[in-house]
Amino acid sequence: MKTVRWFLFVLTIFLYSACSECSCINNDLGVGINFINFDSTEVDTIIVKKYQKGTGFTKKIDSTLFQEGDYRLKRKGDTLSFSSYIGEFSILPQFDYKILLQTGRETNITEIVEEQVRGSCSGKKLCINPIVSAKMDSILHYFNDAPNLFIKK
Repeated sequence: MKTVRWFLFVLTIFLYSACSECSCINNDLGVGINFINFDSTEVDTIIVKKYQKGTGFTKKIDSTLFQEGDYRLKRKGDTLSFSSYIGEFSILPQFDYKILLQTGRETNITEIVEEQVRGSCSGKKLCINPIVSAKMDSILHYFNDAPNLFIKK
């Protein structure tokens, strides 16, 4: 009888651990930026300023300069796509950002929301929190799939 109890106990622990859930990891790929109706020469130099989140752009953390050759823009129709992940750079939910173009155009990205989800911790599949929304120039944008913002000329 003790052997059966021991076996059931071990089986229960095994099944519970195989089906357990845990918090997924943060999304480090970030938000993609796309430029609609821009000529490639208008976006061949991009400055991204990173600020402490929620400070109204008063506490700058860092600036990154991207020049032609540092990154690739992909054109699809009238849209140029700036990769959401370049080297060690990403537009992440932990910060607010200003995107500056050489034309003088400035775009603010704030309130990037990453939803904390739970997933399987069995180690067989990667579980990443989705970025579900962000504000661009004070307008809230929701993401269904990949988080992408579109700056129109």
